[in-house]
Amino acid sequence: MRTRAVPENDHYRLSGQKIYITWGEHDAAENIIHLVLARKPDAPEGNKGISLFLVPKFLVNDDGSLGEHNDVTCASIEHKLGIHGSPTCTLSFGENGGAVGYLVGEEGRGLNHMFTMMNEARHKVGIQGIGVAERACQHAFAYALERRQGRSPKSRGGADCTISDHLDVRRMLLSMRARTDSLRALALYCAAELDAARHAESNEARHAAQARADILIPVIILSRFSGDDSLGPTWGIIIALAFPVGYGLWDLRESGKINAFSVLGVVSVFLTGGISLLELDPQYIAIKEAAIPAVIGLAVLISQRTRYPLVKTLILNAQMIRVDALYSALAAKGNTAVFERRLSQASLIIAGSFGLSSALNYILARIILVSPPGTTEFNEELGRMTALSYPVIALPSMVVLMIAIWFVFSQIKRLTGESLEHFLIDQNKD
Repeated sequence: MRTRAVPENDHYRLSGQKIYITWGEHDAAENIIHLVLARKPDAPEGNKGISLFLVPKFLVNDDGSLGEHNDVTCASIEHKLGIHGSPTCTLSFGENGGAVGYLVGEEGRGLNHMFTMMNEARHKVGIQGIGVAERACQHAFAYALERRQGRSPKSRGGADCTISDHLDVRRMLLSMRARTDSLRALALYCAAELDAARHAESNEARHAAQARADILIPVIILSRFSGDDSLGPTWGIIIALAFPVGYGLWDLRESGKINAFSVLGVVSVFLTGGISLLELDPQYIAIKEAAIPAVIGLAVLISQRTRYPLVKTLILNAQMIRVDALYSALAAKGNTAVFERRLSQASLIIAGSFGLSSALNYILARIILVSPPGTTEFNEELGRMTALSYPVIALPSMVVLMIAIWFVFSQIKRLTGESLEHFLIDQNKD
């Protein structure tokens, strides 16, 4: 990151470059607003030193009118346009003293703010595609109702008719309408999840909503925008998989902690992207899909031989359960060893759930991924596999996991004589 932002009164002076900027320079609007990542002179190294700035093409006067041209110039037009008919360019800031820019959000949180914009932009690109589909659908319906050709079936009179009376044309029109409306519903649902990911009351609800959005957006891109007339197979893969990777990095930045499950998720995405972009045999994706949950299942089993078994650590969470009080009650009844055996049995059940997930992942990938990587058909199949992974794999595995948790909690009451609520920590206490 070489772009610099030097404080000056109520604004900053920026110097540096941005490349591959879609619609970075044009005369289709009176003004252009650029979002630029830059570092202050005293900013720390790493991501924590990156801030986000707003840099207009023209400065704005106090009365809202446009003022002088800011120190922003178009250095070159990219030879390879990312979008047809779009001026993609390189921008240079500060060639004549520094471009005036304004801090957006908090200092040091530029990547967080930029990812918020990028995630919204990806969703809005999907909505643009739905708009094009809706326009095509309306034109097709209007044409079918006006174009007269052939005769209607004898059962309906056999007279001259518009092509909308032909059953196969009706099938195509209804298929267009169903797909367009379903995409609109999916976009609305995804928008609601993005809102919930920012504004839900609890961290758990926000993370769950973001996870659902991470599934939906790649599915839409892989399924609908990987054709040669849009992003193409290669860029479809890159953009679709950048979303969950970006969120994983953002979550790491937010929490400041390395989550083993998140790391496995990011590794899984990189492997999927690598196998797809290198155009390797799809069976490697099936092996990868099976390997990730299998590794987690093995980790659960191996941890049973350590001082900190995973299942015991997760279920008997000291932030939720008064663990000391629980073991005191178990000792008073002489059931501590029995409870430990029940925890081991729960570990086997949970390891089995990951084994089930591994098998289902492999079977689903082998059934769906039949086209060679690097093709639109492969991207569509990858999107379909991603969409089906939740109902086919996640739900059965989640049911088994919930059974294991219920099994442990039911044993607490049976072995201590006290209800589970008796050992829960009161979250409302000061």
